[in-house]
Amino acid sequence: MKSENYNLFPELIYSCYLNRGITEQEKNFTIKIAEQTLKNTNNVTSFSKNVLENQSLLDIKNFINANLINYVNTIICPKYEIELYITESWLNYTNNKESHHVHNHKNSYLSGVFYFNTVENDEIIFHKNRETDFFEFENKDMNIYNSSVWRFPVKTEQLILFKSNILHSVPVNLENKTRISLAFNTFLKGKVNSQFTSELNIKNTYYPILD
Repeated sequence: MKSENYNLFPELIYSCYLNRGITEQEKNFTIKIAEQTLKNTNNVTSFSKNVLENQSLLDIKNFINANLINYVNTIICPKYEIELYITESWLNYTNNKESHHVHNHKNSYLSGVFYFNTVENDEIIFHKNRETDFFEFENKDMNIYNSSVWRFPVKTEQLILFKSNILHSVPVNLENKTRISLAFNTFLKGKVNSQFTSELNIKNTYYPILD
């Protein structure tokens, strides 16, 4: 029997690599910020929530913004001009035997992670919203259609973008080294829709609070 499957309305995970190495200035910045952290559920996070406003990360911020523009132009393909802008950014430090709990990002349209330092076989785990599933099957083989979780491999210098409502987590770090990632949220500016019943034109300008 011949059948065909179509991926309608998939959850997109966007990926791009910096491909130029992490500079000493950028490494030193992550070391400095590691001294100013708060305890998270199973790891630690930077006290600063605007790390991308620091001059030491200017080139990485430009790299991220270029990819946000590309996401708008190639994925959203809006009829009207809109802009995705970063609203907050922070560093996560996951040491040996630490992990990152299942969560999503509120008050954000698109979220992203940039990896300064990964561990062997590193990954981010995405979790399906199972509230819409009325049957729970036992599966002998797992694939992208029947899985409730999906392990997405990641490497140093990699940037990933995903819708902020997607649940995600990080498994336990089994190595004696620190996993360092930069996470950020975004919001929209511009005319989203001009329909009579759902017109939306977001004009507010965002001014980050510098640390």
